[in-house]
Amino acid sequence: MKRQILIIQGGGLGAHKVDGELVAHLRSTLGASYEVRYPTMPKERDPDYKRWKGQIRKELAALEGDVILVGHSLGGSFLLKNLSEEKTEATIAGLFLIATPYWGGDGWRYEGFEAVALPEDFASRLPNGVPIFFLPQPRRRNRAFCASGSLCSETSAGNYSNLRWARTSAKQRFV
Repeated sequence: MKRQILIIQGGGLGAHKVDGELVAHLRSTLGASYEVRYPTMPKERDPDYKRWKGQIRKELAALEGDVILVGHSLGGSFLLKNLSEEKTEATIAGLFLIATPYWGGDGWRYEGFEAVALPEDFASRLPNGVPIFFLPQPRRRNRAFCASGSLCSETSAGNYSNLRWARTSAKQRFV
C-alpha cells in the first residue's frame, strides 16, 4: 500500500492552483510509493472554517495506514483546529505546517478570526505523540506558534537564527 499524504491548501483566490506547484513537486520527487491527496477546499476565495471542516473530516476519514498531513497557511490553521476539536481514526506519522499564521497575542487578524483561534489548551487535545514540523515563510516576517499555543519563532527575510525547539507534549521540530 502506498503511503498517503494529505495536503490542505491555503485560502484565497487561486490558492489551490498556487499550492498545486508544491503538490506537483512532491509527486515528482516522491514517486509511485506515495499517494499525494490534494482536495479542493470549498470557496477558497472566501475561506470559512465551518465550510472547510466537513471537507477536512471527509478527507481524514478516507485515509489508511500511517499518514502524513500537510497544511499551508490558512489550511494549516484549519487543520490544527480540526485535529484539536475532532477525534480522527487516522494514524498520523507527521504533521507539517507551512507558513501557518499565529492568531493569538499580536498575531494576524481579520474579520472573524476568533472562529479560527485555538483554545489555550489545544496542544493537549491534539492526537498524542504526533511529530509536528513548522516551516516558516522565509521571505517576510512570520510568526509561527508551538503546540503549546505560545509564540515559538519570529523570523524575517530568511533569518532563522532565533528558531528554538519547542517543549510540549508533542515532539516538534523546526525544519
